Amino acid sequence: MSSLLKFIPLVILNALIIVYVNCHASAVHFPLLVSMLLSIMVGWLEPGKGWILAIIQVVMIWVFFLSFTESNFMITVNEGIAVFTTWLSLLTTFSGSLVGGMVKRNL
Repeated sequence: MSSLLKFIPLVILNALIIVYVNCHASAVHFPLLVSMLLSIMVGWLEPGKGWILAIIQVVMIWVFFLSFTESNFMITVNEGIAVFTTWLSLLTTFSGSLVGGMVKRNL
């Protein structure tokens, strides 16, 4: 459990980066790439319990996205793309964490 706790600040930073990229994107490709790469990193760092960090990251993505967009703290470039990539980042977070953990365990 203590190894998970040391990665929680990194997961929160990942969620902030993902939300920032989602809100400032003009196309869907780059935000999904960023989300996938950061999630693979989470799975790589904690291959056995990366799914717990992925759940925390998903929750933080939605907390940050809703709080930033509802309070007008962060203005989105294209609201449709921001919402779409945020929804898809949930999928890429779980799949990326799974891939990162599998690769780390098999090496």
